[in-house]
Amino acid sequence: MQCLYDSGCDEATSRQIMEKLQSEDQRGALKILACHRKELMDNVHEKQKCVDCLDYLAWQMKKCDQ
Repeated sequence: MQCLYDSGCDEATSRQIMEKLQSEDQRGALKILACHRKELMDNVHEKQKCVDCLDYLAWQMKKCDQ
């Protein structure tokens, strides 16, 4: 359960996964984990775009300063 919380799963998602595992529905638990992973990766990609924009802005500012 702690590992699920550490990976960013909220209480409801963690409970769903645990229920799937207790009913021996490993495939169902893995499906929920995959969905959560996709959400996390979407967030990573969104934040990476923000970092890329900041890097480009800083590069442009330095370029104009020369």
